[in-house]
Amino acid sequence: MRKVMIKFIITVALLFGLVASVYAIETTISDGTPGPTYTVTASNTATGISASVLTYLGVTAKGAIITVETYGIRIAFGGTTPTIAGLGHYIEAGGGLRIYGSTALANFKYINYVTSNNAVLQITPLY
Repeated sequence: MRKVMIKFIITVALLFGLVASVYAIETTISDGTPGPTYTVTASNTATGISASVLTYLGVTAKGAIITVETYGIRIAFGGTTPTIAGLGHYIEAGGGLRIYGSTALANFKYINYVTSNNAVLQITPLY
């Protein structure tokens, strides 16, 4: 079993660069090969990952690594639609998650945390 360790470290400088907060996501990729990384923008309408990202060269994604670059988002799974009003898990800018399983990935939805603050996400599917 091939294992590749990927570390994402995002440093945010606060108060004139004198104080810094570090957010890290560690994940071991053991089941699946990373595909191309996509940049997507959240909006005020909940959306999922497009079908063209979920299938690459005829192979269905088994999971994904997702980071939130700017602003926060709310996420939900299993047919639940996240809302700006408060339904769904909150992920702040600089945070991220790893989704396991093609069903969970297909049912993943995201939306802006604050109206019109369109968050930018980086998504790397695992095939």
